[in-house]
Amino acid sequence: MLTIQKLISLLEPEHLREFKANLESTGNTLPLRLVDTLEKVNPLTVESDDLCKAVYGDIEEKTRKKFFQLAHYTFRLSSFLARRYPFYLTHNIALIERKFNSGKQEESLLYAENLLDIALKTEDFSTQTWVLKFLINFSHIREKRKEAIRQQQLLNEALRNEAVVNEIQLYIREHLNFKDKKNLTASYSDTHLQFFAQFHDHPCFSARMISKYGSVYTLSFLDDSKFYLPEVRKDLEELIDEIEKHNYVIFPFSDNILLNVDYLHLKHTIRDMNEEEVVREATRITRKWNTLRFWQNHINTAQIVSLSIQASYFITHYCICYKENYREQIPAHIRDNIDETVGICKNLIEQMKEEKDAHVRYINLNNIYCMLLLLCGKDKIKESVDTLEALMINYQQIPFQKLYDAIFANLIIGYFSLDDQNGVSECYRRYEKLTAHRSKIEENDVTIKTFYYVSQFRQTGRDQYVDKIKTLLHEISDKSELSSTAQLIRDLCHYYKVPVEVISKSA
Repeated sequence: MLTIQKLISLLEPEHLREFKANLESTGNTLPLRLVDTLEKVNPLTVESDDLCKAVYGDIEEKTRKKFFQLAHYTFRLSSFLARRYPFYLTHNIALIERKFNSGKQEESLLYAENLLDIALKTEDFSTQTWVLKFLINFSHIREKRKEAIRQQQLLNEALRNEAVVNEIQLYIREHLNFKDKKNLTASYSDTHLQFFAQFHDHPCFSARMISKYGSVYTLSFLDDSKFYLPEVRKDLEELIDEIEKHNYVIFPFSDNILLNVDYLHLKHTIRDMNEEEVVREATRITRKWNTLRFWQNHINTAQIVSLSIQASYFITHYCICYKENYREQIPAHIRDNIDETVGICKNLIEQMKEEKDAHVRYINLNNIYCMLLLLCGKDKIKESVDTLEALMINYQQIPFQKLYDAIFANLIIGYFSLDDQNGVSECYRRYEKLTAHRSKIEENDVTIKTFYYVSQFRQTGRDQYVDKIKTLLHEISDKSELSSTAQLIRDLCHYYKVPVEVISKSA
């Protein structure tokens, strides 16, 4: 019996309708025809040749080979169910129980064995646990000792695998958390990497994937420069490929990890993209995960990730808000994209006001919004600064230290662009105090220091600030991921006639 036959027999009507609707909306015509055929017959008794003929019209050897490939591909498309409905198999537990108690023992046994097969393939540990306990006792009653032992071994393996996955998840929640008040420096990278590495070859697929994600996420979260090494990009690409090949595996309530894998890969490759490619990739991530997220009606994380990517790109490449009439110097199509993104941000902020406990996400979304406002004219820059200062006051009891450098980067750009040099100095002083001994995103740290040094040079004319800027440029000169930041520094210094050698030589 084909795996897809077992799967369709185990779906309740609502999930089957949703699955078919997804196949239709994504243009999977032949998989939809196969599922439609299985729905019309008894999926557990129909012969594969009959299915092949119904889909392709004949059962020649070449056609049958195509059919079996289609059957496998259609099962892989159940990733929609795995992501959107991570407990889509569990209703069968009650069904098996009812059949067994009504005297239909053989039928209940068949359903249980099929359910176990799909639960093993999808690594649905909770379903495996129940059905194996049922089958163990069934085998014991029928005095099938060897079978009972084999099933007990499977049960113990399922429990161990689930325990390992939970252990990795717990480690991520405890040590790589935005609300952590400590352990936010790159010095902890090796400790975290050693923990995750012990599971990279684990026999359980989800344990391997989450542990490998943990490794690359550690480098990104702690702003470790090793994140941008070529081997990390290779690790991310292999991780994406493996998850895609086994996309039917269920990661219950861990869809944020799967979404983050896409985000981390984009973070690694974004410096090689133009604005059209950035917007296209950000939109792709939004569309993909808006469909495939269990939590999509709770907090639209995919949309926030997309907005963050676009805002970061815009501010890095068009940070000229310190100039007069700077809006006119930004290409018209970019201005339109920025304005559209601002509108989306504003609507999301209104929606998230109802999410009373999602403080860090709310602060992050407001910061993205304020970053975009810096590119929308002098009046909007003032709104950006006022909003960010209000966030710092209203949420001072909420631990969001990991966002400090991003917020202060926007604040110092805002104060500088408003020609409020006292505001720039006070902002820098607070930044240094609040982020002392903590890991910082280098791009943000360099940006903050540059605007402060240029501000001080404009006020004092002292060469020490020129030297500090030169040092910054030297430190990032060989870091390709910071090439746009280096250009931002050069443009800023050129505009205010800061006598940095790199500028004078290239001017």
